[in-house]
Amino acid sequence: MSHSNCCVGRCVNRKSNEVSLHTFPKNMAQRRLWIRGIQTTRAEWNGPKMATTQVGSLLYAFLVRRILFVIKNEVVAGFAV
Repeated sequence: MSHSNCCVGRCVNRKSNEVSLHTFPKNMAQRRLWIRGIQTTRAEWNGPKMATTQVGSLLYAFLVRRILFVIKNEVVAGFAV
């Protein structure tokens, strides 16, 4: 049986007419970015354990913003001496 809910921390959204679910990218670089974005909401989470782990459409934009935030902070930290 496949999971039909979002894996982002504290999200209770399920697949419906209003919410679609996005599967994790197969591209490993993109996949790692998604995992790091979700870890900002679930610190102990190590990534999807099943191929059916998904992100809800309502939080997809949030996830993209979190990923950009993480990348920005790493770039800024990389320039700090």
